[in-house]
Amino acid sequence: MWLCGPIAGLIVQPCVGLSSDKCGSPLGRRRPFILSGCIVISISVIIVGFSSDIGYALGDTKEDCKDYTGPRYRAAAAFILGFWLLDFSNNTVQLASATTNKFIKSGLLKRGEEGDGDVVEDGDDDQHDLHDDGSPNDTPAPPGERG
Repeated sequence: MWLCGPIAGLIVQPCVGLSSDKCGSPLGRRRPFILSGCIVISISVIIVGFSSDIGYALGDTKEDCKDYTGPRYRAAAAFILGFWLLDFSNNTVQLASATTNKFIKSGLLKRGEEGDGDVVEDGDDDQHDLHDDGSPNDTPAPPGERG
C-alpha cells in the first residue's frame, strides 16, 4: 500500500500533464481533469467506506468480527481498489489544480479565464499586477487585504 502514492504520481502526473496541455475542451484545458478527478474521488471514497459491505455482497462471510476471525479477501480487495482509485484521482486533481494556479500566479493566464490556456502577452494584463492599494503584486498584500 505504501507504494501507491509514488507509483500513482509517477504514472498519473505525466499523463495528465501531457493530456491537459493538449486538451481543447470548451471547459478549458484543466477543468475537465479536475471535474473527472473529483467524480472519481467521490466514487473511491464510497468504495473505501463501504468495502466491508461490498465484500459481503461479493461473497465474504457476514459473521461478526468477534465471532469470525478469518480472512475477508473480497472486502480487502474492494478497499485496495478504492484506495488506489483515490490516489490516482487525487493526483489528477492535484496536478491540474496546481498547474492552473502556477500559471495564474506567474501571470501567464488571464484573470477570469483560468484553465482556458490563454497566454497573456507582455503588457496585456497590467491592471492585475497591482493590489487594490496600488502596491505591486510581487509584494505581500497589506494586512487588511489578507484572507
